[in-house]
Amino acid sequence: MPRFVLFALVVTITSLAAARADSGFCPAPASAYTVPIPPVGDVVLAQYNMRAAPDCAAFAPSGKKVDFYGFVSATRGMLDEGLSCIRQQGLVEPLARVKAVITPGGTPSSIQLVCAHKSKQSEIKVHGVPYGVTEVASALGPEHAGYPGVIFNLDWTNSSPEKSFKAAFFHELFHAAGYGHTSGVDYAYFAAGCCFEDSATACELLRRSVGKSADWWTTADYLKDAVTWFYGRDGVANDLLLAAAAASPQDTHGVLAGILQLGKNMAGTITDVSKQDLAVRCLAAGGGETCLKSFPTTKPAYTRIVGELLALNYRLLARQHRSESPDLTSVERSRVHELRAQLNNSCDSLTGGKKAFDQIRDEQGTAATASELTEAFQNLCRP
Repeated sequence: MPRFVLFALVVTITSLAAARADSGFCPAPASAYTVPIPPVGDVVLAQYNMRAAPDCAAFAPSGKKVDFYGFVSATRGMLDEGLSCIRQQGLVEPLARVKAVITPGGTPSSIQLVCAHKSKQSEIKVHGVPYGVTEVASALGPEHAGYPGVIFNLDWTNSSPEKSFKAAFFHELFHAAGYGHTSGVDYAYFAAGCCFEDSATACELLRRSVGKSADWWTTADYLKDAVTWFYGRDGVANDLLLAAAAASPQDTHGVLAGILQLGKNMAGTITDVSKQDLAVRCLAAGGGETCLKSFPTTKPAYTRIVGELLALNYRLLARQHRSESPDLTSVERSRVHELRAQLNNSCDSLTGGKKAFDQIRDEQGTAATASELTEAFQNLCRP
């Protein structure tokens, strides 16, 4: 049987754009940068430790024609602008971690860039591992199989400005570098916001983070402005506040400031269920009557009971965090039994946690409060 061999014409790109002198990143020589025309396999962006799948040739931001070289050029521009920007904010460690991911020859292996129209293809493979296509973009960090990789939804990229693509890509690079949303400063959102969305607040938060302690992200100095910036992203803000409460239970002032700000963000759209949830968590963070004024509920007495139970759990977790006594005092334990009795939910009941969870979730508040209360019952009712 005859054998046919397909040869792809390979053209060397000598220059797409000069790297910024202040970017702190020196690109490889032009000879290391080759692009097949048309793409018949992964295209290697050697100097950035990336491989782009052929489907990324369908990249066409709004107002531009379909052009694979546009994808390559936008990628290079994103890195030049973004790295320069975070360097200007004084972010030494984040800059080093992102550069480590995009530097050839180190760890990890090359970043796989894949593109798909979600409307036509709901799943795609990254380094052979199947993943779903999200609404905008997603990244595989060190905790994921198939790491490292970035997935783009072409339905979104091709209906959005190129600047939005750069912001999303830069955001995902921080995830590839190991940064998340609910532990530490949210470099993914704020770097993209500062460098590509002209957000002065994001830039200010990045600059203020320099030299701060590891738990600065749980303080009012961070959380109030961070939650303000997350306007319209209530789920992200809520997850951040839950994580801060769990990470630093001895300091509830930051969580309280964040909860009150989240309520302001949601003004006009907040539901009765969300009011109940925020009122309970606000009380647990020490907000007192301010909480019931900010989030008036139909069952204030019930709200106070649940808030006090969560506050007792905060207190217990704080002691454990400081390596103090992990137990409640006799007075506190007696109060727990009184409060649970008022909820018709005894520590002696094996199904108490589930009953409380179902009651809060179905009648009183959100699953966030329910899960917190279930955890509190487990901690507060230990022998």
